[in-house]
Amino acid sequence: MLDQSSNASRGRISLLLCVLSLAFFAGCADNSPFANDDDGDRETLQTLYLATLPPPLPTVSFVDPAQYVGVWYEIASLPQFFSAGCHCTTATYGAIDSSTISVFNECRLNSASGPANTISGRALVTPGSGNSKLEVEFVPLFRAPYWIIALAADYSHALVGDPFRGSLFVLSRSRTLDTGTYDSLLAYAATQGFNTANVRLTPQTGCP
Repeated sequence: MLDQSSNASRGRISLLLCVLSLAFFAGCADNSPFANDDDGDRETLQTLYLATLPPPLPTVSFVDPAQYVGVWYEIASLPQFFSAGCHCTTATYGAIDSSTISVFNECRLNSASGPANTISGRALVTPGSGNSKLEVEFVPLFRAPYWIIALAADYSHALVGDPFRGSLFVLSRSRTLDTGTYDSLLAYAATQGFNTANVRLTPQTGCP
């Protein structure tokens, strides 16, 4: 979710299209290309097809929007093309209504004193998710999943990912996070199928 590059809209559209396409096919196994095969072959092929899909990703049972809004600092993430060179990355959330959150993301390019890059959007809560599953929209009609998979009881840190395991963000209410908590979050993410070996720390020193 922490997209900071204001000049990468075409890239974001492509990424979101890929995400939406994956989501479509994941929910349409009965309409897969194997539907016209003989019953035995179809069942075998569909089994193989479903085996290629990622397992379900659990999220926290409930998120209180009033406690979740505010400023979050990105401690680490799986690298995304749109956040290359970002330092001092933050996300600021605000309540619009009971099911919509405003999103304002910002980073400094190439160094803590570099130019600011910002982008604004909104996040829509998925009904029935306890507010732990949202869809972020920076470009109208194109949305990407934002799932809260771990959250401190005092809302001091959070772990956010997507069901395809392509994005992962370690967030904190401060620019630092103790090593024990950080390691615990990454260990949990690994058990849920995320490639934590590729997670990179986000520079948060010398920030304005």
